[in-house]
Amino acid sequence: MVGAPLDSAASVHGGAAYVFVRDGETWAEQAKLSAGDAGFSAEFGNAVAISGDTIVVGAPLDPADAFQAGAAYVFVRNGTTWIEQAKLTPPDPAANKQFGATVAIDGDTAAIGAIGDGQGAFNAGAIYVFTRSVGTWAQQAKVLSNDPRSGNLLGFSVGLEGNTLVAGSPFDEDAGIVDSGALYVFLRNGTSWSQEAELRADDGEEFDHFGWSVALSGDRGSRRNWLAPTQQLAINLAFRSACTETWRRSARSLTVPP
Repeated sequence: MVGAPLDSAASVHGGAAYVFVRDGETWAEQAKLSAGDAGFSAEFGNAVAISGDTIVVGAPLDPADAFQAGAAYVFVRNGTTWIEQAKLTPPDPAANKQFGATVAIDGDTAAIGAIGDGQGAFNAGAIYVFTRSVGTWAQQAKVLSNDPRSGNLLGFSVGLEGNTLVAGSPFDEDAGIVDSGALYVFLRNGTSWSQEAELRADDGEEFDHFGWSVALSGDRGSRRNWLAPTQQLAINLAFRSACTETWRRSARSLTVPP
């Protein structure tokens, strides 16, 4: 999956997403996707995720419900053809919410980041969880941090596997350390989601933007700091012990050429 959010084939900067498949050692384009209602400057393809034969594409500047309120589109594959199955939007659209800024999917569950959500605080951010049943998608939950703060942009990155959701908040401030960043871990119990942990780098500094990107596999979540002026790229791993149910941190630094 490759996003092209400024593609103008369907609409000026309406965006597109490309699907490639591998045959042996050769990759070939299978499909070019665009929104059925491609909006002006919607930036469809700003975020993409795939699970099996289902794709989710974010269009965070989609203007259908409000200025840059955002949307996410679900496509399913039938043979070699991809068909739009649903357009997901939040039940509480608002200007500049940017729902669809990030997306993740695992099976019949999708997580959609809305970095401009203002519930709790201005631009605190949120994640919306949708589930699919017999081809129909419905919102299961709106997930917030336990301590929403202005400008945190929770949901700037998202990862999803099973009943575990991780979300980056790279502009989170801790103890006066500006934009040091944080990673939030949420667990699902039935249809409810609750915060399990708030993770931070032990050596966090100003403008580290910890949580800029995240990935999740089983009980192991990783998140990468944005490149700091020192040209040091810190890669941090968080993992939960099956015995203690606690999250621990380890870190290593890689030198990135200037």
